[in-house]
Amino acid sequence: MRRITWFLLFVFASAYLFAVEGELREPVSKTDFMKSYRKATGWFSSTQKFSVSVAYASYKDHSSLTPFERSSGVYMKDGKKVMTNIMGIKTVENENVRFSVDTTDRIIIITNRQDQDAAIISMEAFESMLDQVKALRMQKLPSGAATYFIEFKPDALYAMLEITLNEKGLLEKETFYYATEMKEETDEADQYGNVSKSSTSSKPRLEISFSNYQTQLREEHTREFSELRYFSQAGKKIILTERYKTYKIKDYRFDLKK
Repeated sequence: MRRITWFLLFVFASAYLFAVEGELREPVSKTDFMKSYRKATGWFSSTQKFSVSVAYASYKDHSSLTPFERSSGVYMKDGKKVMTNIMGIKTVENENVRFSVDTTDRIIIITNRQDQDAAIISMEAFESMLDQVKALRMQKLPSGAATYFIEFKPDALYAMLEITLNEKGLLEKETFYYATEMKEETDEADQYGNVSKSSTSSKPRLEISFSNYQTQLREEHTREFSELRYFSQAGKKIILTERYKTYKIKDYRFDLKK
């Protein structure tokens, strides 16, 4: 009898919490959401000097708690100079050049400056993606932050997208719930050494977190925008610094005057 009583209490409590959570998720218009999201992403363009920590976590499915891959980095800007260092690839654009340093494949790729806005996302592409929205809700958090739940129609790239803006209206977290299943194949060996292949399918999830917003850069940060840490140029010859002398160079620049 006691077990039945505890079970019923658990069911009622769960139903109550679910109902409360459902009430907290209010429908929100696409116009109101885009107003808040434009402000959050526009901060990266309008702020002339900043540093923001960025963290990535990939999950095998929508509900797993332990990521199978993590990566952290930083996004910095100083006027028209921009630097990102994420997932082992550092990309810098300064007054002279744009280049990427891949520490995994040990390669440096040099291109012309693009003079692009420092925004972290193309708003045109994002608004186009919102054409596939099925439902859009918002939940206010005790901290003053707000989470938007964007549910997509069938056949879209994502099943759902969650975006949390902190109490200042800045990006705090974006979670992408993919709608397409991805297969993962693994080799399994039995006690006799016989190897067989097995595969599992799941819909992955990606979380991107933004934190430690700073509008002042330390001296060591400002040095990150210089290509001279990696290479210099004598005429048309690229000279790698001692630390990066084993890296390959791919120079894709072209004469903009032609």
